[in-house]
Amino acid sequence: MAMANSRDPPALGDPARPPPPVPPASEVSDQREEYGRWFEEFSRVYGGGVAVAMMCGGMYMFFGDQAGVAGEVAGVRRISRDSSGFPVASLAHWARRFSDRGYVLVVVDQVVGRGAGPWGIDEVGREPAEVYGPGAPPVLPPG
Repeated sequence: MAMANSRDPPALGDPARPPPPVPPASEVSDQREEYGRWFEEFSRVYGGGVAVAMMCGGMYMFFGDQAGVAGEVAGVRRISRDSSGFPVASLAHWARRFSDRGYVLVVVDQVVGRGAGPWGIDEVGREPAEVYGPGAPPVLPPG
């Protein structure tokens, strides 16, 4: 059995490992603001029939008015009054539903940087990953 390096974070289930922090309300608000910026940018590129699915942990999320649009267009279930989403593992299913209804779905994935932060994670960011839909240009604008 290999010995763990003292600099390695404790393994999952290890009592020495504290539970992951609950994101403060300000982070949730930041997600909504970030979503709004992505939606504005891709609306300029693809026009009115665009939806942006932004990865937040294990879910692709829609916020604000787009939460309702995602429900009306593709049947994405509401999570709260102003958010809706679907599991990351079901992206292909939902991308097809948006595309079949004439929408371009832009997928913005979460990117984790490795560093000195808790559990070896330094920062979390997001960047455009894929575009699905009828006539969707293959090139995304520079991020």
